Amino acid sequence: MKSEFKQTRQIVKNILELNPATRNSDNLLYLEVIERIGKGNTHKPIEEILLNLEELGLPCFETVRRTRQKLQAENPKLAACDMVQDYRSEREEKYRKEFA
Repeated sequence: MKSEFKQTRQIVKNILELNPATRNSDNLLYLEVIERIGKGNTHKPIEEILLNLEELGLPCFETVRRTRQKLQAENPKLAACDMVQDYRSEREEKYRKEFA
């Protein structure tokens, strides 16, 4: 399982480096991950993909999101644009207030 996370981390890092737009959009990032790991899966219905992640060898969306978040915290050059960073910070603050 540890190597699975290392593989996901390397793929996400590579995508963030090669496609700056993915730094601002988790949906776009996840689509790129699906394209990279599961060739041909991007043309399947979303329901089929989401219900068969393990069989398709795909990480869950939350794993990709958390990996992106950690990589961006460790590597400022991979950070989202200021507007997206501000939005994410606001959402995190609201979430903490609501559920603290």
